[in-house]
Amino acid sequence: MKEVKKEIKSFESVYVATDGTEFKDRAECEKYENSARCVIETKYRNLVVATEIEETIFGVGSADNEVEIVKVRNAEDKDTIMQLYFLVNPHMANHDEDKVKNGWVAQAEEFLDRAIEKGELVLIGRGYDNQSFWFYGTQRSITESFDSIIHDLTTKDDVPQK
Repeated sequence: MKEVKKEIKSFESVYVATDGTEFKDRAECEKYENSARCVIETKYRNLVVATEIEETIFGVGSADNEVEIVKVRNAEDKDTIMQLYFLVNPHMANHDEDKVKNGWVAQAEEFLDRAIEKGELVLIGRGYDNQSFWFYGTQRSITESFDSIIHDLTTKDDVPQK
């Protein structure tokens, strides 16, 4: 008889909450995430000054999408909004450096910084079920974007000027 050493690999499922906390039980992880979300949503709700339908605000869009108009006063408010953004969009928290500098996360932070600096309101899309979270922009950035598009269109050589 001889003794033989064998390496045995095994895998165990764990459930990882959006903040990185691991659980062995799926229900416990969901309970934890819902609790964290509840705390963050509560803080966020205090920043919302109005809620309206996308179609009503923009004249186009979906009657299913709600737009929350948010007042961002300081870095703590920004942090609350970004926490909720990452909680609802966990794939955004797994961004690489390029996406941070040039992508959706950087754009979101620019909107929030602008809102703090200039006292602007931020428009945030939440969908019909509050399971979505995206940034339209600040009140003025939306207008500036529209004005820029119109300017570019009306200054092209092939567009008749009035």
